[in-house]
Amino acid sequence: MRSLFTLALGCLLFSPAIAPAKITKPVTLEQVVKEQPLILTVKVGEWLPDKPGMVLVPVEVLKGKFAFERIPVALAGDKEANDEKQVPKLLERLDKDVTLLIFATQRGKVFDAIGYVNGTWLHFAGNVEQQDGKDVTRWRFTHAETYFTRTFKGTTEELLKAVQEGLKGNKLPAYDETAEPGFGPPLKKKQSSAKSGYTPLGVIQLPFIGLIVALAALFPTVFGGLALMMKRWVAALSVGSFVTILTALYLYFPHWIRWSGLTTFSRVWFACAGMAGIGAMWSIRRYRLATKENRTEEFQPRYLDRVGLAAVLGLIAVMVLSAVAFKWSLRESPFLESILLAVPATACLGTILLAWFRKETTPVAVSTETIGLWAGGFACAMAGMFFLSTSGYQVPTNYGKAEVKLQEEALWVFQPAEGGEVVSSPLVVGDRVYVAVHHRQGFTQYGRIYALERDTGKQIWEFDDEGAMKPIFCSPTSDGDALFIGEGYHTDRDSKLYCIDLETGKKRWEFKTDSHTESTPATDGKRVVFGAGDDGVYCLDAKTGEKLWQFTGENGLHVDANVLLAGDRVYAGSGTSQRRNTNRIFCLDVKTGNEIWGENIEYSCWGSPNIGARNVFFATGNGTLSVDRDPKVGVVLCRDAATGAAVWQRALPNSLVCQPALDRYQVYVGSRDGKLYALDRRTGEEIWSRDLGSPVLASPVVVADPKTKVAEVIYAQNHEGLLMAVSPLNGQPFWSLDFRSLTQQPYADTVTIPAVLREENDGKRSRRLFVGLGYGLSASASPTARLYCLRDTSE
Repeated sequence: MRSLFTLALGCLLFSPAIAPAKITKPVTLEQVVKEQPLILTVKVGEWLPDKPGMVLVPVEVLKGKFAFERIPVALAGDKEANDEKQVPKLLERLDKDVTLLIFATQRGKVFDAIGYVNGTWLHFAGNVEQQDGKDVTRWRFTHAETYFTRTFKGTTEELLKAVQEGLKGNKLPAYDETAEPGFGPPLKKKQSSAKSGYTPLGVIQLPFIGLIVALAALFPTVFGGLALMMKRWVAALSVGSFVTILTALYLYFPHWIRWSGLTTFSRVWFACAGMAGIGAMWSIRRYRLATKENRTEEFQPRYLDRVGLAAVLGLIAVMVLSAVAFKWSLRESPFLESILLAVPATACLGTILLAWFRKETTPVAVSTETIGLWAGGFACAMAGMFFLSTSGYQVPTNYGKAEVKLQEEALWVFQPAEGGEVVSSPLVVGDRVYVAVHHRQGFTQYGRIYALERDTGKQIWEFDDEGAMKPIFCSPTSDGDALFIGEGYHTDRDSKLYCIDLETGKKRWEFKTDSHTESTPATDGKRVVFGAGDDGVYCLDAKTGEKLWQFTGENGLHVDANVLLAGDRVYAGSGTSQRRNTNRIFCLDVKTGNEIWGENIEYSCWGSPNIGARNVFFATGNGTLSVDRDPKVGVVLCRDAATGAAVWQRALPNSLVCQPALDRYQVYVGSRDGKLYALDRRTGEEIWSRDLGSPVLASPVVVADPKTKVAEVIYAQNHEGLLMAVSPLNGQPFWSLDFRSLTQQPYADTVTIPAVLREENDGKRSRRLFVGLGYGLSASASPTARLYCLRDTSE
C-alpha cells in the first residue's frame, strides 16, 4: 500500500502544475466559514519527507461533501515556493499524524484548497483524474499564503473551535491587518508548548437573556436589577434582534430571503420600521396590562437605564466622530446602524431625564420602551425613504455646451452567479461584449471571461481554463477573430497569456510567464506585445503564441502598465517592485525588441502611455493603485515620440496610475488626490480640474467627434463608485451616477475603464457605456460583480 501512495506522489511530481494566485486581499474568517463550500479536517497518514510528499486522510467533514478516502499530496512547490525556499520551512511544520484544517472549492475537475496548521497557511491545487475506472484526486502544494496570518494565526485546535462556532452562527475572530505575514512556529515549538501544559481557551456561549436570568436566580442581590431591566425592555430587545437578523440576512445571504420580496435596502428598512411598530403595540399592551395589575413600578426607568443609554450614545458619538475624522462613509456598516440606533436611544434617554429632573413620582402614561420603539420605527422608515430616493441616477444641472442626458434605466445588467468583482475593462467587438471577472469565494479566487450579447447582456460563452485560471486584472484585447488576455495579480508568479477563439470561447494557445500578466496586450494582427511584471515585455506570434523576443533592459524591468503599439514601435514604462527598482520609460522596435530610446525617471510608471501626433504622454507617480506614498506626487511626461526628447512635464499633487486621455487640444489625467485634470496638450499648463471625491484610478475616456477630433464628453470615475460625464470646456458635470445608490449597498469599487460605443442617427448622438464593478457591504466583504450597459444622449 505504501508503494502505491509513493507511485501516486511520483506521478504528481511530474504532472502539469496548476499555480494558484497568491492572495493579498483581506479575507476574513467570517467570509471563509460562510462562503467556502467544503471544510474538513485531515490527518497526515503517510509522511514521505524524502520525496517530499504526504498522504492525507480525511477525519471529519465540517461542511459540504468530500468523497475521497486518501489524498496524495506532492510538496515540491511552485516557482514562488522554490525561490523563497518555502519547502524546507513546510517540512519543519508537518509530520505523521499532524492535523490540518482544509478549506476547499471544486470547479469541474479542479480543486483549489487552503490548508492550515498551527499558524501556517498553505495553498494546494488538485486535479480529479481517472485511474482504474475510479476518480482519484492528485494534489500538490504550490506555495505558502503568508498574508493569511491576518485572517488567523493561532493553533490548529483554536482555528477548528472557531470554525465550529462560526458554523453555528457565533462570532468569529476579526481580521487583524497589523499581523506580520509569515509562517507559524515549527512543529517542535508546538510540542514544547504542549509539554508546558498549554491548552487553548474554550468559550461557552449562552443566550444573553438566559444568562441574565440564570445570574439573577443565583445572585438576586447583585444581578436582580439586570433581570428587571431585561423585563422592562424585552419588546425593544426583541425588535432589535429581528432588525439585526434581517439586515444580516440581506447583506450576507440575500438568496435566502429573496422570496420575501426584500431585495433592496429600502424594503429592508421599511420592514424593520413595520416590526418596530408591531413592537410598540406589544409594548403598549404590556404596559396597559401592568397598569391594571398595579405593576407599573416594574416598568419605571432606573439609574441603570440612564447609565446604559448614556454609554450607548457615547459609544455611537465616538464611532461617528472617528468615521468623520478618517473620512469613512457614514452610509456603511456599522455607522449607518449606529446612527439609526442613536434616534431611539436619544428619545428614551431624553424621556427618562425629563422625568428625573421633574422628580415625577406618578407612573408615566406611556412607557419609555414604547417611545423608543416608535422613534426607532421612524428612524428605520427614514432610512427606507433615503435609500428609496437615492436608488436611481443622480442627474445635476447640465453645464456643457450641448446637453448630455443619462437615460433613467440601464439597458441591461449582467451579474454572474458566483461572487466577485470586475477590475478589468470590458471589450466591445461587433455585436458582443467581453468581460473578465475576478471571482472570490472565501479563500478561493479565480478568473473567468464571459462573452455577452451587446444589446441584451445575454451570456454566450464563458472561459476559465477548466477552473485553472488565476484572478484577472488584465483587460481583454482582440485582433478580429481572437481574444488575448493575461492572468495574475501583482504578487503572482507562473502566469499565462491566453489566446481564445472570439466566436466559440475555445482556447487556441497559451504562453507561460515566470511573473504575472496584468498588462493588457496590444496586437497588430501579426504580433501580440504585453508586459509581464518582472519578465519585462514579451512579443509573441499572434497565430501560434511562439515567442519572438523579450525585452528586460540592462538591470531588469517590472512592467505592469499596458504597452502601446503604434506603427512599428512599442512604448511602455516600468515601476519599482520587490525584485526590480528601475523606473524607466522606453520605446522599442516592434520587429526586433531593440530599444530605440529610453529614459530613467524619478517615479514609477504604472499608467499606460498614449500617443497623439508627434508626442507620447506618460503618467507617473510615487504611489501605486492601492496605496499612497510620501512624497505624494505625480508627473505627466510629454516626450517626442520619435526621439524621446523632453517636450514638457507637469507635476500634480498626487500619483497618476492611469493612462492619459487625449483630444485635439487637451490631455486628461485622473489622480489619487480625487481630481480629474485637463492640461494644455502643447504646454502642459492646467486648464481646469474637477473633484470626484476619492482617488481616480481608472483612465478617463474621451468621446470625440470623429471628424474634428474635438471632445464631446469626458467620462471619469472615482474608485468608490461615482461615474461622471463632464464637459471638456470647463469640467462641469453633465450628469453623475453613484453606483452605491444604484446597488443600494454601502461599498462599490470602480477601477475599470468604461468601454464606450458612440452612435449617431439623424443628427442625434448617443453613447452606450459598459461599466464593470464590484460592490457589497465593505472592502473586506466578499463582493458581487456586475457589468452595466448605460446610455446617454446629446441634443
